[in-house]
Amino acid sequence: MQKTIVLVTHDMDEALMLADRIIVMKQGEVIQFAKPVDILEKPANEFVKSLFSSSQKTEISTLFAEEIMEERVISVTMNSAVSEALSLMAEHKRRTVAVIDEKNIFKGKISRDFLELFSPSERIDEALLDKENAYVTVDTTFRELIKYFKDERVRELFVVDKEMHPKGLISQQVFLDVLYNQFS
Repeated sequence: MQKTIVLVTHDMDEALMLADRIIVMKQGEVIQFAKPVDILEKPANEFVKSLFSSSQKTEISTLFAEEIMEERVISVTMNSAVSEALSLMAEHKRRTVAVIDEKNIFKGKISRDFLELFSPSERIDEALLDKENAYVTVDTTFRELIKYFKDERVRELFVVDKEMHPKGLISQQVFLDVLYNQFS
């Protein structure tokens, strides 16, 4: 549907419950523009912190993958050289990259440890991809994420939309941070 609705409110709980993104303004100046979970966990300054201090922390049951994911996806295309994927991983300090086709459709993920077993000139193909526990959809709930991250082999999950386009990444560390903040 892709509609933008602007709601002006002074009810912080309402803003946290309804919004995908929140803009906090003071005297006509934007102080912070972020997801509700980021406003609660990383307020830009004391003003923002004080506005939301009476609001309860976001309930885990209301969080979706899209709300906690890192939005920058590092990807390579099918048939890329192993050296290209390893170079991107080193440059962006990642253990894993998404593998996409020419239409930006998510095909799987591939890890640095696995790629290092191959010649740098070898090409990435379907046989090299890890497809098990590789992705979740943007509307996957936080509770559903638990079943993935309880598997000690799952360090990162890519987040895709309905068309299988990669939209973000959730690392095990981000998942644990959200869980920790819920109970601290």
